[in-house]
Amino acid sequence: MNKRETTKDIDLGERKFRIKEFTPDVGSYWAMKFFGGSFSFESDSEKTEKRIQEFFKMPRAEYKELQNDCLKSCFEILPAGETSVINNDGNFSVPELSSSIVFNLVMTTFQFNLAPFFEESLSKLQAEEKTTL
Repeated sequence: MNKRETTKDIDLGERKFRIKEFTPDVGSYWAMKFFGGSFSFESDSEKTEKRIQEFFKMPRAEYKELQNDCLKSCFEILPAGETSVINNDGNFSVPELSSSIVFNLVMTTFQFNLAPFFEESLSKLQAEEKTTL
């Protein structure tokens, strides 16, 4: 059994960031929102793509909530150590973040934190396929 990753380091331009796991309450909230209460992964990639597209048609306020939750799990790696990308009030705490860096951090953090749900669902699908063969 592979050890689950709890952090992921990414390079964005000349900058290095560390993504950490959501807190359990934040992770379960966004998983429930994304999966819509059904933790099943569609074996049909077209249906999965549609689910993803529908999820991201969220109102601005909801996206801001997602962005803040994601960015609270992001840290810039600096010579003096890690620095939170945003503070507890939701204000940026590192300078010169472009919209593309913020977007990359949000999407990468969301994917990193929900990937275990996909992996578990895929494992279940593969096990079901083996038993039906």
